[in-house]
Amino acid sequence: MSRWCPVLIALWSIGCSSGGRNEAATAPVNEADAGAGESGAEAAVDGSGCEVATCASSGADCGQMPDGCGGVVDCGTCAAGEYCGANGPNRCGSTPCTPITCASAGFDCGTVSDGCSKILSCGTCEGSESCGGGGKPNKCGCEPSSNCYAAECGVVADGCGGTVDCGSCGTGWVCMNNGCCVGAVGASCTKTCEMLKEPVKGYSQFEDVWCNAEGQSKASVVNCTGPDSDPCTTYGAPPGCGLLPGYSWCDVTCRYIYDCPGKTFCDGSCL
Repeated sequence: MSRWCPVLIALWSIGCSSGGRNEAATAPVNEADAGAGESGAEAAVDGSGCEVATCASSGADCGQMPDGCGGVVDCGTCAAGEYCGANGPNRCGSTPCTPITCASAGFDCGTVSDGCSKILSCGTCEGSESCGGGGKPNKCGCEPSSNCYAAECGVVADGCGGTVDCGSCGTGWVCMNNGCCVGAVGASCTKTCEMLKEPVKGYSQFEDVWCNAEGQSKASVVNCTGPDSDPCTTYGAPPGCGLLPGYSWCDVTCRYIYDCPGKTFCDGSCL
């Protein structure tokens, strides 16, 4: 019995040599595997401050997936005989995966996983609507604002094609351009108006008197003829009417400027 003791002692010494370190337990660890258990499983942050998802942080094995910041991450392929998406989006498994479509999921816009291994592009929104704007992911919508901002009264746009009622002003005040103004608004005042007179035929011999009546000025002089050798008879005037031959006839339009009633606005202007 005692002759086996040295052998047992020797074997025990081999298994516990080098300070008691277990060689199998201290084998080198793959750095990528170590990282996946620590920082590799965490989403990175891009230059805009958005947390970019990684395959490791999302637990993805395969296929393409959104990175959460407008980009796409490719997580590789499954082993032979396995299907991407079998155990959920971007997860490998033994059964085939049936992908969704934008239509089957009721999506209007944006990018989304097909539930298996690819990214779907579901289009864009139009007008005042935005993707997710109504509070539903990948659905076009618009969230109307109920804020009047700087408006004191009246109605303002809600950003979605509707309006927000911002109330009325107090007694003695009126609402003008969404601001409350004193009651003088709307009081009578006088402004300058103008109108165009009917065009008339004018003979250039008397051009200096065209549109020189009070409040008038020339608006246009067009369609002038060549020299008229008998101007008195051209438009039915009797001979010796006082028009000298050799001048031209023109279509003359005069502008008449006059005072007319107006309306007083918040800034005191009369329009």
